[in-house]
Amino acid sequence: MGKSLGSQFTMKLTSEGKLHIEYDYTKWGESNFGPSDRLEYWESKYLNNIPQNGSDRIKIERMKKFEKDN
Repeated sequence: MGKSLGSQFTMKLTSEGKLHIEYDYTKWGESNFGPSDRLEYWESKYLNNIPQNGSDRIKIERMKKFEKDN
């Protein structure tokens, strides 16, 4: 069997009208990151909204690593 569908997905519409869908297979439920952490991570990843707080930036880096490893 192939991979199961991701638990989350992101749809991006370009200015040329092209639709891109990215599925997220990360096992976020097995992490200590809560829903607000994942929203903050999504905003930094897709909207380039980098946290100003040093501890939040460290958390984002830890989330990048978790996403890569899982």
